[in-house]
Amino acid sequence: MFRQLVILLGFLVVAASAPVGAQTPTPTPGGDCCTIHDGPSCDVSACADCVCNVLDEPLCCLDGSPDGWSLICVGLASSEECSTDCSCGVDPTPVPTPGGDCCSAHGGSSCDEPSCSTCVCAADDACCSGPWDATCVSIARTEDECASECTTCTPLPTEPPDATPTPGVCCDGRDETDVNPGCDESRCEACVCEVDGVCCLDNWDPSCAVIADEECALDCFCPDDGACCDAHGGIGCDDAQCQDCVIAIDSDCGDEWDTSCAGEAAVECAIDCPCGDCCAEQVPDSGIVGCGDKVCQDCVCDIDMECCTLEWDAQCDEISRDECSIACPCNECCEPQVEGSDVVGCGDKPCQDCVCALDRECCELEWDGICAAIVETECNRRCECAGESNCCEARPDDQGCDDTVCESCVCGVDDFCCLDTWDGTCTAIVGDECASACPCGGSSGCPADCDGNGEVRVNEVIQCVNIALGRVGVSSCAACDVNADGSVRVNELIQGVNVLLTGCPTAALGFTWLPE
Repeated sequence: MFRQLVILLGFLVVAASAPVGAQTPTPTPGGDCCTIHDGPSCDVSACADCVCNVLDEPLCCLDGSPDGWSLICVGLASSEECSTDCSCGVDPTPVPTPGGDCCSAHGGSSCDEPSCSTCVCAADDACCSGPWDATCVSIARTEDECASECTTCTPLPTEPPDATPTPGVCCDGRDETDVNPGCDESRCEACVCEVDGVCCLDNWDPSCAVIADEECALDCFCPDDGACCDAHGGIGCDDAQCQDCVIAIDSDCGDEWDTSCAGEAAVECAIDCPCGDCCAEQVPDSGIVGCGDKVCQDCVCDIDMECCTLEWDAQCDEISRDECSIACPCNECCEPQVEGSDVVGCGDKPCQDCVCALDRECCELEWDGICAAIVETECNRRCECAGESNCCEARPDDQGCDDTVCESCVCGVDDFCCLDTWDGTCTAIVGDECASACPCGGSSGCPADCDGNGEVRVNEVIQCVNIALGRVGVSSCAACDVNADGSVRVNELIQGVNVLLTGCPTAALGFTWLPE
């Protein structure tokens, strides 16, 4: 009681010292029980009773108290004894707002769609007396009796059906673990299943693939089919459009694709068969139309329709080299065009792309000396006509080589080549592990085998003829120049034709120069 007396005495002293006639404003009673305020008591009567009576602190509720609801009062309101009545220092539990999305869990009771809420709460009354939880949502979405009432909810997703297997490649058989009838080419599938219906009812097994490759070879174009422009003795060829055209002219080509069939592909079916040379006129009155590069052919024939309807003549060849120079692989990349010719691009697509990426005017204005210089420098790796780099030969007194990409590849395999000597071991790496990175080319040694793949096709022999006639340079196909004297002669053409008919010999090295 001493503290109370001290406080009361202080109050009396203040009151006695106040000037006579002065009026002190009286604080309004009440306020937040958990914070200090001037007026006595607080807004929660149970809390005020606990502080002023139960804990015996009457000054907290005494009108005219100088401290009002002081720090002492707040402390007592926050004590354990008054916690129930005052709730100071305790976050009040939020009262959930009724309602919410019927199709999603939320803290409120019930949901916004009355008919849905009534139905769900009939199944589980906790959904209307407590939070609308996942159980309530599940009832709203899945219970049959609530489906018509909960119209804003969609059914829960069900397990997706097993994917329907797609037919596979016709030329490949599938094992017993991949039960999948039919194949992805309707023409081939129809032929095979006519021979063996099980292939379309049960499984396209290896026996179905054999039927596709043999009995249905004319309808199933499998990877081992021969090229339409070459005689190969097999059944049909590897291009459906070309094959159908040739067989329509000569049905025997459906039994064996011989030299006659290859010739018909190049002449009578030139539009459908990619055989003819786009960069050379055909023999006058040959009746050969179109050429073997579809992009080039389309460009030329858009300008002169007769190139695809009457004959691929000198005018067509000129168009391919001039107006269609970008589309047609004809012009030399290493030589500039005649000044003022307006010929753009060149006949080696990878080379052309490389050069024009560095100087776009080479494909837009003119293929001039600057473009040819880029071929020999920045693009020598991409351009077949460019001179070989010194990476291709052994140099016992030097290390490294002048093509950074090739050098990096080789020295990554054997750093001796860059640290000491670029010897025979290094050039062997050039031709083996680093063949794709090093611009050294190579040849099968087979006459007229322009691309060095060990086979000779009609268009390659035609290229040799064009070199012999001086229409294109020897660099366009060095394999035509068997004795490497810089020109192509009649006996070299004969060797190329012989190889076309009989194939390259296994060794591809046994050809002897025959003098004229």
